[in-house]
Amino acid sequence: MGFFEGYYVKCCGDGGTAAFIFGRQAYKREKSAFVQVITADGSHYAEFDYNGFFAARRGFEVRVGKNYAEKSGLFLDIDLPDLKVCGEVKFGAFSPLRYDAMGPFKLLPFMECCHKVVSMSHGLSGQISINGRVYNFDGGRGYIEGDHGKSFPQKYLCK
Repeated sequence: MGFFEGYYVKCCGDGGTAAFIFGRQAYKREKSAFVQVITADGSHYAEFDYNGFFAARRGFEVRVGKNYAEKSGLFLDIDLPDLKVCGEVKFGAFSPLRYDAMGPFKLLPFMECCHKVVSMSHGLSGQISINGRVYNFDGGRGYIEGDHGKSFPQKYLCK
């Protein structure tokens, strides 16, 4: 049986939009941790040791290697042949949902996937360089959500 856990961190600013997924997955005998970087120019995947992943059970903190996102901000330092990402973005006060995004389904133990919204909107300041392009997020807005479970619902996948 498989397992996955991931946090989607979206940053929007005058310099463009970038999203970062901090995650881990285990399926059969294969395990990995990763940071996925998504921009209008494409998607890039940086794989890390599975044991290099950490996610806090309370509050918001996720780490993959030396890359992290937490309530105060986001830090990235990836140096691979086809992906170079570095920078830091500070977060303003989070705007969480009043109620759990799963509603009463949160209590059902057989759900394939559990979803949570960490912040619907928060202020941003700072910049990230992705393969030489600088994304300036000063005065921008952010969004954060998380998912975990044994499989991603089939109806969510594009065919």
